[in-house]
Amino acid sequence: MSEMFPCVKIEHEWADEDIGANCGRRTYYNGERIEEYYPDYGKESIEFAAKVMEIQLEEHSQERPKPRCPLIGADGNVFNLIGIAARTLRRNGMRDEAKEMSERVTNSGSYNEALSIIGEYVDICSDDEMEEETIDIEGGMTE
Repeated sequence: MSEMFPCVKIEHEWADEDIGANCGRRTYYNGERIEEYYPDYGKESIEFAAKVMEIQLEEHSQERPKPRCPLIGADGNVFNLIGIAARTLRRNGMRDEAKEMSERVTNSGSYNEALSIIGEYVDICSDDEMEEETIDIEGGMTE
């Protein structure tokens, strides 16, 4: 289309129905792609997708609940923490998120940034806090 109308700047925005995933913007001019934008996963991508889809965030569940993950007190080696968090995500049916989180943490610039990214995907807690959750045979999960 950009080649057919070389003097027109064409901007294409998209967002999947899985709000916040697979969204972005590309701009074309004179038959060439001149700009690309892919929002960071999380709040930025959810807000971008909501704008593209013309929906209010209150109308759509913004994020899946984060599973609890016992990282407090664990060996603080970042690769160990990635493994624990990824395993927690996979056990909670979040395989894509586990892969994405692992890649983002591996490419992060610092230990603090890595911890922050992990915290976007899981609710960081201690083993003691995990043990406080017990199963009530009649009523299910309790805290």
